[in-house]
Amino acid sequence: MGIPGCFLKYVRKYPATIIKEKLQMIDSLYLDFNCAIHPCCRQRSSTDYKHNRKDIIEKHMIEDCIDYMLKLIAYADPRRLVYLSIDGVAPRAKMMQQRYRRFKSIKDKEVTWINTCLQEAGYGNSHTSNDASASDNDQQDQEHWDTNAITPGTIFMQKLADAIRNYITTSNDPLLQSLTFILSDSNQPGEGEHKILNHIREHSANVMKGHNIVVYGLDADLMMLSMLSHVNQIKLLRESIEFGKDFQSETVKFCYLDIDFLKYSILTDIKDLIPHEMDMANQIKLIDDYIFLCFLVGNDFVPRLPPLNIKEGGLDLLLDVYCQVFTNMTKKIKKYGWSRDSSAFSGDGIKTGTEMSEGAWKMNKSSYQETLEFQNLIDIDNCQINFPFFEKILYKLSLMEDRLMIDLEEKRSRMRPKIGITHNDEERKKSILEAYPIYQRNSSNSAEARIDVKNKDHQWTRRYYKETTKNEPTTVNIDETCYQYLQGLVWVLTYYYQGCISWSWSYPHHHAPSIYDLHKFVSTPDKRRSLKFVKDKPYKPFEQLMIVLPPQSKHLLPANAQSLMTSHSPLAHFYPEKYEFDPIFRKFYWECGPVLPPIDDDEIRNELNKKKLTHEEQKRNQNRGADIYIGSKVPT
Repeated sequence: MGIPGCFLKYVRKYPATIIKEKLQMIDSLYLDFNCAIHPCCRQRSSTDYKHNRKDIIEKHMIEDCIDYMLKLIAYADPRRLVYLSIDGVAPRAKMMQQRYRRFKSIKDKEVTWINTCLQEAGYGNSHTSNDASASDNDQQDQEHWDTNAITPGTIFMQKLADAIRNYITTSNDPLLQSLTFILSDSNQPGEGEHKILNHIREHSANVMKGHNIVVYGLDADLMMLSMLSHVNQIKLLRESIEFGKDFQSETVKFCYLDIDFLKYSILTDIKDLIPHEMDMANQIKLIDDYIFLCFLVGNDFVPRLPPLNIKEGGLDLLLDVYCQVFTNMTKKIKKYGWSRDSSAFSGDGIKTGTEMSEGAWKMNKSSYQETLEFQNLIDIDNCQINFPFFEKILYKLSLMEDRLMIDLEEKRSRMRPKIGITHNDEERKKSILEAYPIYQRNSSNSAEARIDVKNKDHQWTRRYYKETTKNEPTTVNIDETCYQYLQGLVWVLTYYYQGCISWSWSYPHHHAPSIYDLHKFVSTPDKRRSLKFVKDKPYKPFEQLMIVLPPQSKHLLPANAQSLMTSHSPLAHFYPEKYEFDPIFRKFYWECGPVLPPIDDDEIRNELNKKKLTHEEQKRNQNRGADIYIGSKVPT
């Protein structure tokens, strides 16, 4: 998913980065295949599911996925390599987002909960009975294919991988005969796009100049990863509809996003704000810094800083402040010339005396050149933050924070629900529900009313922590939140550039600390000194299923483990049927995450280990490497 709103921002701001024409001479094609699996399955599951057997529907879904794979290969026409990557077990930081999203999708379908929201908003029952029971919802779920089946460890994902593997090894398709085909299925740990970029980085030294790489997939994460890889000649490929109406036509089915040109466009904007010339090596470091700034407006792993919203100009403000600090921290240094020290030599030019050890050259202070010494926000090779630089950015932002928060609050207070034109009752309900944070905010007892950013006592941050972390706003607790957030920034930086430093780390809150408190924490060296991580191994697929699935999807677990999500299970408290949503500082319902109890990995593991698995289930629960096929031969 990546940074909310980031992709469309780039498409609109830099339309010249989009290529409509089909490219020639592609060497390597990488498929972030979950981008294809979801729409292929969604198209089939929208049919009359209750009148079809599940296994027949899934068979058609898998056939559609393979057909689409071949369509993409035929379109890109790579000469050397196809690397097909399916999401495997994710780091816990990503699992938390998956858990929130899956629990949220359950509420989206619940008639009772939706009608309660509509009543609170003053829209009545919207012609739907408010007496829908859990069994009604279960019946409704049985009439729809469970999209949570597209998660590592499920029978469906095993069937899909086996079908792709079988096609590669048995097909005489000329598309595949001359290619190396690498299949990284859902049993190889890692998100699809991260497995792809890791492979590109690991093999970049062996890639010839001019080697053209195409990656199918187009979320903000993939864009950032591609820019941070420092590998040239990468293009992202996606259906033209994903680029917006300006790029759609009957003849143009796919478009490319040119990563090199995107980097150039961003650099042009940055250099307009920095009054210094610099070589290419330093320009590349500007891109690295820019991507780190993007972390501060939120991503899949850490939330945005409270006043910074990309749709409200948060990234532009960050960039402006960054360029001010960058300029102020740039130093002029003098590089002196050197001249031969004649006293160090005898008449025949041979060194004499102590000068033998002291050298035969001396600094000429009358001859020098002024050069610039640049400071950067991050040290990408060591995945470290330049804290003096970061502290100055946070200081400038902290001076604006109260004003920014008040401005955003005033904008939200003026928002009114936009129902618009709807064609049926279902569309009308969804349109009303999207304004959920507005209805919540209008309550005199809402969380935002209690935080009260407009209060002149300037204590809104303390009230903010009480509402968002449910902890008392003591110095110790605030420091702990700041430490966790800084950990998150370093974790994401390392994850993007080197790989997963800790599979078990995750940020525990829906909200970031205030900029004021984060600045205070960062400016104290003793507090920020040690950002430690537990180095561990990836989770097992069934462990991920237990962490991310709501109880309504327990049928996707191994038969013996399904009881762990029932009300009589020792783990029942991890799977609530009733939960609220967090509307604090949100504009729309889609931004509101469910408030769920923290989940204990060890408890999950202990209970799972008590369950006996069949041979097939053990196979689904394995983590393993990718399969490599040379010209559709047996994997090596």
